[in-house]
Amino acid sequence: MPRQNTMVSLSVALAMCLLSQACAADTVATLQTNPFSNPYIGEREVTKDTVKKTPPPTVHELRGTMTAGANSQANIGGVILTLGEAIDGYKLVAVKQRYVVLDKDGTQKTLSLDADARNPGYE
Repeated sequence: MPRQNTMVSLSVALAMCLLSQACAADTVATLQTNPFSNPYIGEREVTKDTVKKTPPPTVHELRGTMTAGANSQANIGGVILTLGEAIDGYKLVAVKQRYVVLDKDGTQKTLSLDADARNPGYE
């Protein structure tokens, strides 16, 4: 009988240890940063601890053209634009067979379908 009491006492002690460990592990860890935040939204103040992040420059890729007079269209980066429409502030002012002309505040940019004449990008 004394041996049985000892086993019961050890079992109770072991159960209490396991229970105290389980209660200690119940604490909820909090995230230090938001995993869904976009670093490009909003301007962050530059201090010695942070680095100011700026969005990448706008680059458009001409994928195709369709010349049809006033109804001419261009596929720029997967977006179909009709003559006179705009993308990122650039207005489509001319559509030719192998290139298009975009205008933003009087500055014109040309995008070409030809590999050797492609504009590698602009701001």
